[in-house]
Amino acid sequence: MKRIFALLAVSALPALVWGCGSGVEDKEAEAYATLFSEFYNGCDDRGLYKVEVEGTEPGPDGWKQVAIEYVYSNGEVPDTGRALMLVSPDGKSIKSCVLDTDADICLCGKKPDWPAP
Repeated sequence: MKRIFALLAVSALPALVWGCGSGVEDKEAEAYATLFSEFYNGCDDRGLYKVEVEGTEPGPDGWKQVAIEYVYSNGEVPDTGRALMLVSPDGKSIKSCVLDTDADICLCGKKPDWPAP
């Protein structure tokens, strides 16, 4: 019984940590996560298990730079990735290059179209 309660507590921890201090409203974060998921699923057939918005910063011309952490299938086991994307001022589109920050390349073979840091 103690083990079940411990598992429940540990599984709730990421939601608590994510909700505290990210500086991104829930609806806004959900919209960014959906944009990323649609982008990723539109060009990659490996499974996408989880998308979490880590934070946002102002970008060029009113766009927002959004930091994403995601869990995906690497073909064998789940793996974690980090990405940066530029989201339009209306929050409805992204620039075509979503930057994989670990590999320093655009996801899905896109060409760089913004000066990523």
